[in-house]
Amino acid sequence: MNLVAGPSTLQQYVFGLQAAGIPVFQGEHGAYWVSSADRVMKRLPTFNLTVPTAEEVDAAMLATGSLIGSYVTEPPPGAAGNAWLYLRGDRPYSLEQRPAAMQRNVRRAIRELAIEPLSVTELMRHGARAFCETRRRNGLDDGTLNGFHRYFEHHVGCPGRAYLGAWKNGGLAGFVTIVHVDDWAELGSFSMTSMLRYRPNDGLLYAALSGYLADPNCRVVCYGLSSIEPGCETSGLHRFKLKVGFDAQRVHRAFVLHPRVRPFATRATLAPAYSAVRAALRFRPCNRRLKKIGGLLAGMLRVPSPVAASGAEPRPATIAVAALNRKQLSVT
Repeated sequence: MNLVAGPSTLQQYVFGLQAAGIPVFQGEHGAYWVSSADRVMKRLPTFNLTVPTAEEVDAAMLATGSLIGSYVTEPPPGAAGNAWLYLRGDRPYSLEQRPAAMQRNVRRAIRELAIEPLSVTELMRHGARAFCETRRRNGLDDGTLNGFHRYFEHHVGCPGRAYLGAWKNGGLAGFVTIVHVDDWAELGSFSMTSMLRYRPNDGLLYAALSGYLADPNCRVVCYGLSSIEPGCETSGLHRFKLKVGFDAQRVHRAFVLHPRVRPFATRATLAPAYSAVRAALRFRPCNRRLKKIGGLLAGMLRVPSPVAASGAEPRPATIAVAALNRKQLSVT
């Protein structure tokens, strides 16, 4: 069975987001800026490491109504970077190349679970529990039925979206979300806690990676970025992504405030706000919005991140994306 869905173009994908009511702005070098319900704007593709101009970022924020913009570049000279970017572009990809533990886990998943393409209807009908339990394991408070519907409401009918599901006794043990656009794919994964012993994450990601990396038209597969929130425990997820076969590349995740807010965003104003958020998180440690705000403020204040504090060395990057020699935005 072919587990690889055909791609859409990036333009088709973002037009689908626009049709779902998500603000989008076309940037330079084939990139698009996409805003969220929290009015946080990100650049697509995630692994685009070119340095945007101040004019481009400001125009995107004004057009999308975003309060905060985020993008990824190569770390400045002499800096360790504040986040990991997970990519896989090497070929071939086979189970025999993976560590023994990964091989055992995948074989168990194949033996115990039925891994097959998942429709949007099936996802919305059966995927809530896997989503909610994953979010709760990650210490987030949006692992609710309402949170599930908010997360996936813009997926319905969006070109370039595909899903793989792992079934066990009629229940959806886990699923992988896939954005397949042009010559790249980006993955996300969710699983039920009670089904983890059947290794659905290992099986699903192996199926996705082996399928997409066997497609000569798919240049790279991305598994997103690590958290930059100080104190966030990311080592387990980091090891898992390396075990599956992704390469970790140190990057700099930059944050920019709306032009009208930026003049007031000095260290003298951001530092007390960051301290207040950290204090609030002691009482509400799973609050997703507080954690996101804390991460944003930490990035703007250049608080040491889990990546910078880690002694682990990155594996060689599979995709070298040269950063353009442009002025990088930052908050001072």
